[in-house]
Amino acid sequence: FGAVKNDGSSDTQPFVNAVNSARTSGKTLYIPEGVWDLSFKLSIGHDITIQGAGMWYSELHFLQGTPSAGGISADGGNVHLSDLYLSTENTNRTSDYKGVTGSYGSNSTIERMWVVHHETGAWIWQVNGLATSNLTVSECRFRNNYADGINFSSGTSYSIVEHSDMRNNLDDAIASWSPSDGPTACLFNEFRYCTTENTLRAAGVGFFGGGGHKAHHIIVKDNTEAGLRINSDFPGYQFTNDLIEFSN
Repeated sequence: FGAVKNDGSSDTQPFVNAVNSARTSGKTLYIPEGVWDLSFKLSIGHDITIQGAGMWYSELHFLQGTPSAGGISADGGNVHLSDLYLSTENTNRTSDYKGVTGSYGSNSTIERMWVVHHETGAWIWQVNGLATSNLTVSECRFRNNYADGINFSSGTSYSIVEHSDMRNNLDDAIASWSPSDGPTACLFNEFRYCTTENTLRAAGVGFFGGGGHKAHHIIVKDNTEAGLRINSDFPGYQFTNDLIEFSN
């Protein structure tokens, strides 16, 4: 599609064309090794698989574009992302650089993604009232981001973060928040077999509203605030009567 790696110039339009072609043809979009520069957020829609050569090899680098935004955004289910490194030139938490964001509908996967220097590593929420359910995030690294490592927000339910690492994030490392912009509260999310390190504010693991959540087999170390946090400090849906469990 005409993208040129490692040249420092924007490959945005070739990537947009490749995404559209992959989705309409039902093919997997493969991103080879190299640094690919994008000048704004990459919207991938739904029903698409994007496969990189590995988090050490295929890098999407988001430039300071106009508007200033970056990351990969979805708007529906059956999305599968894997084996990519996402970086930016972003230097603050007030811009629209969310590494992996949007709604992933139902039955999507995010695997072996390494996300750095975004506002948040992953912010999973709703798009046009469609929330996320049955999403699995596995073997990812969310590091050096200016707010949360990963947050299941706005109705995200029955979803899992597992075997992942969060380091040097400036807000909650792993969290689920139920703001009122979601169609429902967040329910029955599970965080397991993860490590959170050096979270510079908020918590290693946090639940804010909703219910039925579990966090287990997690190492939480070197926090400057709380290790575990469960409260209703933030506006939105309050807690349900479903048990929330921390263990191991």
